[in-house]
Amino acid sequence: EADDVPLSQAVSALYEGVDARWKPKPDMKILIEWAGPPESKAEVEKELDAREVTLGASSEPLPDILDRIGRLSSLTIECEAKLKKAPPKVTTKAGSMTVRAALDDLAKQAGATWKVEGTKVVVRAAPTK
Repeated sequence: EADDVPLSQAVSALYEGVDARWKPKPDMKILIEWAGPPESKAEVEKELDAREVTLGASSEPLPDILDRIGRLSSLTIECEAKLKKAPPKVTTKAGSMTVRAALDDLAKQAGATWKVEGTKVVVRAAPTK
């Protein structure tokens, strides 16, 4: 979901991240291009290693962290109902990591598995033996 904000506010927010300033001019044109979400399983697999997220959580419900990762990475991440009903608590170290590394770490802590299905990542409780 995107918020409606004035263009000047959006561009200023972009420039804050690179410690720069900008001053609009009357004839200035700005092109902001977004490729959108991945359209194939192969694209999702590629983005799992290309996109990084910065996390830092202490004993938070797994579904909440997965939602955060989905928002930060623009990937669709679904958590099965069983994990939402009785969510395991997970902890993440502060810092930046790839989405794949974050999912691996969280799944291990939660006793869960994850895999790419179509254009989304699905997280499920690990099968009991």
